[in-house]
Amino acid sequence: GWEEKSLYVWFEAVMGYLTASISYSKMQDKPDLWREFWDEGTDAEHYYFLGKDNIPFHTILWPAMLMAHDGLKLPDNVVANQYLKFGGEQFSKSRGVSIEAAEVLKKFSPDQIRYYLAASMPENRDTEFTWKDFERRINTELVNALGNYIHRVLTFTYNNFGYIPERGELSEEDRDALKVLEKTMRSVEENLEKAAIKDSIAAIIEMARFGNNYMSRTAPWALIKEDRERCGTVMNVNLSILKALGIMIAPFLPDAAEQTLAELGVKNIKWDEALLPPKAGHKVKKPAPLFQKVSIETESFPGFETLDLRSGNVISVEDHPDADKLYVLRVDLGEKEPRTLVAGLKPFYSPEELLGKTLIILSNLEPAKLRGIKSEGMLLAADYETDGGEVVAFLTPEKRLPPGTPINSGRAQGRKRIKYRQFSSLSLKIGRITDRNHADIGGEIVEIAPHRIEAGKKVAIYIEERENGPKGLVIGTAEGTPIVPEKDIAEGARIR
Repeated sequence: GWEEKSLYVWFEAVMGYLTASISYSKMQDKPDLWREFWDEGTDAEHYYFLGKDNIPFHTILWPAMLMAHDGLKLPDNVVANQYLKFGGEQFSKSRGVSIEAAEVLKKFSPDQIRYYLAASMPENRDTEFTWKDFERRINTELVNALGNYIHRVLTFTYNNFGYIPERGELSEEDRDALKVLEKTMRSVEENLEKAAIKDSIAAIIEMARFGNNYMSRTAPWALIKEDRERCGTVMNVNLSILKALGIMIAPFLPDAAEQTLAELGVKNIKWDEALLPPKAGHKVKKPAPLFQKVSIETESFPGFETLDLRSGNVISVEDHPDADKLYVLRVDLGEKEPRTLVAGLKPFYSPEELLGKTLIILSNLEPAKLRGIKSEGMLLAADYETDGGEVVAFLTPEKRLPPGTPINSGRAQGRKRIKYRQFSSLSLKIGRITDRNHADIGGEIVEIAPHRIEAGKKVAIYIEERENGPKGLVIGTAEGTPIVPEKDIAEGARIR
């Protein structure tokens, strides 16, 4: 009798929290295990992490369902974040606004990625991800503040003691440093209880900076020559700060935490032991730097960055009622409604050859009426004159992309509308890749920004004139999918 019954997806989907727990319990041959986490009155705390668009489902629908069932635990905290954006848009795998984790992990360590995401958590407002900001935060915060302090302390200890020295009589400055550490520990703990991830990370980095300053003020490199015992006390305080930092970073940077604490002889991470000094006498090994600086090259191409290029799927092709050489296309750009484009492809393509194809659309071109029909953008095509006449090839991604995927080559995209004359003043051509840094654009070899495309492939290239000669940029997605001509066409073919 339920054949015609339909469930709203967000009514059914949230049940997965509970049903997955029940299924897991059965898989473990402990069918009632889930009750330890879900029965009302359990010590387990329920935190739900989600984007702001999912707030109603987790604060109204799901609690109502739990209350209707009766006897089940309600959410303790619904941690709703704002959006992390890329190129001005919300990350979305379906729309192609994404960065592949597997690709990023080839270049950066997991802890570097974890740090940036935690430190940039969009808790109170939308946050824009940029590679330059990634580089800045990793180098100035993770490497220069945290990593530098840990390496300084361990290296000095290894070189001058070889073990964790005893803590002698503390000076007022030492006691003040330990009070700051205790205050920081409480702050991080309170922030974690509230799921204020960003504030927790900020407090940890500030403590590392304080530790660096404390070490500079106490100058152990001078003390070791004058008062070895006093130097040992100073380094014991520094190593105590290190131990606490190692435990505080464990939820965010597990690899770095494990490595740091292992140097101090701490095998089991226990939060309530963070403020206890490390065991004196433990031998310290020669340390290696925890983190490496990153360098991200994103050469600017100002002209290209005025364009908002997107992938678009052709969903209909009709003859223009008042023009023999024009088609009227309906193109899906991943927006609420398809766009209408007027294109002069009729002499070169049949409707069947265009229908269903993925085109590259200049989406921020100022709309214009062409023979009475408003065109809301322009598709990009390459054309070339031969002895046999004009050859035209529309541009398309090398692999199929979701509608609306940004074609920005990892650069910023234009947001303002541009006029056709602005676009026509730019130089875009078909080029054949000759090596990692050069392409042939029709008898002329130009230098291009580094890429990962094999030699011999023909791709779309943006060319900018500079004082030392032209410089090119392969046009493609941020992930590196190049834009290519739909059929073979000569190098140097102009894109318009």
